[in-house]
Amino acid sequence: MADQKSPQADFKPKGQSKKPLLFMILGVVAILLAIKVVLDHRERKELEAFYKTEMEAAQAKLDNISKELAEKIVEIDSLGGNIDELVEAQ
Repeated sequence: MADQKSPQADFKPKGQSKKPLLFMILGVVAILLAIKVVLDHRERKELEAFYKTEMEAAQAKLDNISKELAEKIVEIDSLGGNIDELVEAQ
């Protein structure tokens, strides 16, 4: 009779049975968070490349406009026109 275990000896406290489940949930959340960080980093790099390309294109357009304005100022000046406002705009 001394070899018999009491029925309460086989039971674990309620908190013990939830630990593996909590660790699994925490692991899944950590993995999802890592995936999100990687995807966000990739998206940020793509956006930076896009914005850099757009800025270069806009700068090229502005340079072209500035060059055309300078040519027009020279042309108008050679014809004897008033270029004061154009010089201010430049």
